[in-house]
Amino acid sequence: MRIETGKITAKGQTVIPSSLCKKLGLSSGDEILFEQNGDTILIRKATKIDQAYYNSLHASFSSEWEAPEDCKAYDDL
Repeated sequence: MRIETGKITAKGQTVIPSSLCKKLGLSSGDEILFEQNGDTILIRKATKIDQAYYNSLHASFSSEWEAPEDCKAYDDL
């Protein structure tokens, strides 16, 4: 297991260390997924199947959560 550290900016952004990007084949413009399990976050490269799945979910629910109040109400789902 490889462990590296980073910092989160005021805008919530972070950098994936270049050594990990090289090892995982990540490059600029690639989409990644964040999977939360308790206080652990797994970051992985998104596959075409992942992208198709999330795009279909977005199309299905895009009109469901239109107001900021909706987002706040469903944040913990």
